[in-house]
Amino acid sequence: MRTLWAWLMVMLLLHQFHHHHHHESMACLEQEKMALLAFKASVPWTDYDDTSSGRLPSWVEDDDNDDCCSWERVQCNLTTGWIIQLYLCYIRSRAYDDDVHLPIWLLNASLFLPFQELQHLDLSENGFRDLADNEGIAN
Repeated sequence: MRTLWAWLMVMLLLHQFHHHHHHESMACLEQEKMALLAFKASVPWTDYDDTSSGRLPSWVEDDDNDDCCSWERVQCNLTTGWIIQLYLCYIRSRAYDDDVHLPIWLLNASLFLPFQELQHLDLSENGFRDLADNEGIAN
Protein backbone atom coordinates (compact mmCIF):
# COMPACT_ATOMS: atom_id res chain seq x y z
CA MET A 1 0.00 0.00 0.00
CA ARG A 2 2.85 2.42 0.81
CA THR A 3 4.46 1.67 -2.54
CA LEU A 4 1.24 2.53 -4.36
CA TRP A 5 0.89 5.73 -2.33
CA ALA A 6 4.50 6.74 -3.07
CA TRP A 7 4.07 5.97 -6.76
CA LEU A 8 0.87 8.08 -6.92
CA MET A 9 2.63 10.99 -5.19
CA VAL A 10 5.56 10.84 -7.63
CA MET A 11 3.21 10.75 -10.60
CA LEU A 12 1.22 13.69 -9.23
CA LEU A 13 4.39 15.73 -8.69
CA LEU A 14 5.66 14.91 -12.18
CA HIS A 15 2.32 15.92 -13.67
CA GLN A 16 2.31 19.21 -11.75
CA PHE A 17 5.89 19.98 -12.80
CA HIS A 18 5.20 19.16 -16.44
CA HIS A 19 1.93 21.11 -16.44
CA HIS A 20 3.56 24.18 -14.84
CA HIS A 21 6.66 23.99 -17.02
CA HIS A 22 4.60 23.49 -20.17
CA HIS A 23 2.49 26.61 -19.51
CA GLU A 24 5.20 28.71 -17.90
CA SER A 25 5.65 30.80 -21.02
CA MET A 26 1.94 31.01 -21.90
CA ALA A 27 1.47 34.28 -23.76
CA CYS A 28 -1.45 36.58 -23.22
CA LEU A 29 -4.51 36.28 -25.38
CA GLU A 30 -4.71 38.45 -28.49
CA GLN A 31 -8.08 40.00 -27.59
CA GLU A 32 -6.76 41.05 -24.19
CA LYS A 33 -3.60 42.53 -25.71
CA MET A 34 -5.70 44.54 -28.16
CA ALA A 35 -7.91 45.73 -25.29
CA LEU A 36 -4.86 46.91 -23.33
CA LEU A 37 -3.59 48.84 -26.34
CA ALA A 38 -7.06 50.36 -26.86
CA PHE A 39 -7.16 51.38 -23.19
CA LYS A 40 -3.72 53.02 -23.46
CA ALA A 41 -4.85 54.91 -26.57
CA SER A 42 -7.99 56.12 -24.74
CA VAL A 43 -6.06 57.85 -21.94
CA PRO A 44 -5.88 61.64 -22.36
CA TRP A 45 -2.16 61.96 -21.60
CA THR A 46 -0.70 65.35 -20.74
CA ASP A 47 2.74 66.87 -21.14
CA TYR A 48 3.13 66.45 -17.37
CA ASP A 49 2.81 62.67 -17.46
CA ASP A 50 6.10 60.95 -16.72
CA THR A 51 7.15 59.15 -19.89
CA SER A 52 8.81 56.30 -17.98
CA SER A 53 5.83 55.34 -15.82
CA GLY A 54 2.81 57.39 -16.84
CA ARG A 55 2.60 56.40 -20.49
CA LEU A 56 2.95 52.64 -20.04
CA PRO A 57 6.11 52.32 -22.16
CA SER A 58 6.13 48.51 -22.20
CA TRP A 59 2.62 48.44 -23.68
CA VAL A 60 3.60 48.28 -27.33
CA GLU A 61 3.02 45.72 -30.02
CA ASP A 62 6.31 44.65 -31.53
CA ASP A 63 8.27 41.44 -32.08
CA ASP A 64 10.42 41.93 -28.98
CA ASN A 65 7.52 42.68 -26.62
CA ASP A 66 4.58 40.70 -27.98
CA ASP A 67 3.49 39.05 -24.70
CA CYS A 68 1.32 41.44 -22.70
CA CYS A 69 1.76 39.20 -19.64
CA SER A 70 5.28 40.64 -19.45
CA TRP A 71 4.05 44.24 -19.62
CA GLU A 72 4.26 46.46 -16.56
CA ARG A 73 1.20 46.64 -14.31
CA VAL A 74 -0.27 43.43 -15.82
CA GLN A 75 -0.49 40.07 -14.08
CA CYS A 76 -1.62 36.92 -15.88
CA ASN A 77 -2.61 33.47 -14.79
CA LEU A 78 0.48 31.40 -15.68
CA THR A 79 -1.62 28.40 -16.61
CA THR A 80 -4.21 30.00 -18.88
CA GLY A 81 -2.56 33.24 -20.04
CA TRP A 82 -5.69 35.21 -19.05
CA ILE A 83 -5.08 38.59 -17.42
CA ILE A 84 -6.17 38.46 -13.80
CA GLN A 85 -4.91 41.76 -12.37
CA LEU A 86 -4.35 45.28 -13.73
CA TYR A 87 -2.63 47.86 -11.54
CA LEU A 88 -3.36 51.11 -13.33
CA CYS A 89 -3.21 53.53 -10.42
CA TYR A 90 -1.29 56.76 -11.04
CA ILE A 91 -0.78 56.15 -14.76
CA ARG A 92 -1.44 59.84 -15.15
CA SER A 93 1.39 60.60 -12.80
CA ARG A 94 0.41 64.16 -11.95
CA ALA A 95 -3.24 63.42 -11.21
CA TYR A 96 -2.61 64.19 -7.54
CA ASP A 97 -1.02 67.62 -8.18
CA ASP A 98 -3.46 70.52 -7.73
CA ASP A 99 -1.32 72.80 -9.92
CA VAL A 100 -1.79 70.62 -12.99
CA HIS A 101 -5.04 70.79 -14.92
CA LEU A 102 -5.80 67.34 -16.30
CA PRO A 103 -8.04 66.92 -19.32
CA ILE A 104 -11.38 65.36 -18.47
CA TRP A 105 -11.23 61.60 -18.76
CA LEU A 106 -14.45 59.72 -19.36
CA LEU A 107 -13.59 56.09 -18.80
CA ASN A 108 -14.93 53.69 -21.43
CA ALA A 109 -15.81 50.67 -19.28
CA SER A 110 -16.46 48.54 -22.38
CA LEU A 111 -12.69 48.41 -22.94
CA PHE A 112 -12.56 45.95 -20.04
CA LEU A 113 -15.10 43.48 -21.47
CA PRO A 114 -12.43 41.20 -23.05
CA PHE A 115 -10.89 40.51 -19.61
CA GLN A 116 -13.01 37.51 -18.71
CA GLU A 117 -10.83 36.41 -15.78
CA LEU A 118 -9.98 39.85 -14.36
CA GLN A 119 -10.08 39.69 -10.56
CA HIS A 120 -8.48 43.01 -9.59
CA LEU A 121 -8.55 46.38 -11.35
CA ASP A 122 -6.97 49.46 -9.75
CA LEU A 123 -7.73 52.74 -11.55
CA SER A 124 -7.27 55.00 -8.54
CA GLU A 125 -5.63 58.43 -8.59
CA ASN A 126 -5.95 59.04 -12.32
CA GLY A 127 -8.38 61.94 -12.29
CA PHE A 128 -11.07 60.37 -14.43
CA ARG A 129 -14.38 62.13 -14.01
CA ASP A 130 -17.06 59.73 -15.13
CA LEU A 131 -17.91 56.80 -17.37
CA ALA A 132 -18.43 57.23 -21.10
CA ASP A 133 -21.96 56.53 -22.35
CA ASN A 134 -22.10 52.83 -23.20
CA GLU A 135 -19.46 53.00 -25.93
CA GLY A 136 -19.42 49.55 -27.44
CA ILE A 137 -21.53 47.96 -24.69
CA ALA A 138 -24.45 45.92 -25.97
CA ASN A 139 -27.71 46.46 -24.12
